[in-house]
Amino acid sequence: MAATNNDKPFRPGKKQPFWMPDTEDVIAELGNEPPLIADGRSGPPDRREVSARWLSGTFLTGVTSSVLMGVALFAALDGRQQLATPPEIAELIGLASGGLRCNGYSLARRALLDVDGRDLDGPAWPGAEHSLAEELLRPSVIYAPSMLELRDRVDVHAFAHVTGGGIVGNLVRVVPDDADAVVWRDAWERPRVFAEVQAAGSVADAEMEHVFNLGLGMLALVPGDAVCAALDAVRTVGHEAWVVGEITGGRGRAMFG
Repeated sequence: MAATNNDKPFRPGKKQPFWMPDTEDVIAELGNEPPLIADGRSGPPDRREVSARWLSGTFLTGVTSSVLMGVALFAALDGRQQLATPPEIAELIGLASGGLRCNGYSLARRALLDVDGRDLDGPAWPGAEHSLAEELLRPSVIYAPSMLELRDRVDVHAFAHVTGGGIVGNLVRVVPDDADAVVWRDAWERPRVFAEVQAAGSVADAEMEHVFNLGLGMLALVPGDAVCAALDAVRTVGHEAWVVGEITGGRGRAMFG
């Protein structure tokens, strides 16, 4: 907001400050053409006519603004609004992870090396054809190709990347407030390394489920009638996947069942 040097408001008759145009110049620029008269009428329009025009213009402006706002909100919340679908028709697809990936290495080292005294150059477990070091350094799975293929074929409600915190600790972040996610413990094949860590360190089930992904690196919530299409999409890219749970009515929780 501009102000004069002495912070006093400008009054007519005073010298105008530099940032204000000269009044005579403004009036001159407006021209002296007569006003446009429609339909051959002269004089100002009827007051009721003005009110009707104002009302119709205001109404149209409001409707247009509401439509534009609705479109903008729909586009901005596209990923979230899909979670509002009835929870009983949603299923949980789990994408396979071949090893420890990137979580739980402190616990694995403690159990396998410190407690059980295993050798990194030795077999990963009895009868294994690769070393323990090779198993622990198994490359991470990149899920982007599977996710893109899945999203192209199926109306995915949400993805959950299973990192630190385990399966339910990451899954709960995408569960709606009026739903629960139930993960079936025996619905997928767990890599052998997790059983080796648990046995070597006598690690409790709850700790294993909190620290490791247990063989599921990515989860997808999909409609119940799209399960087969979802599994086909993931496997087409070369990743294994299973139906590992369901979404039911609840209070925004994720749990093993």
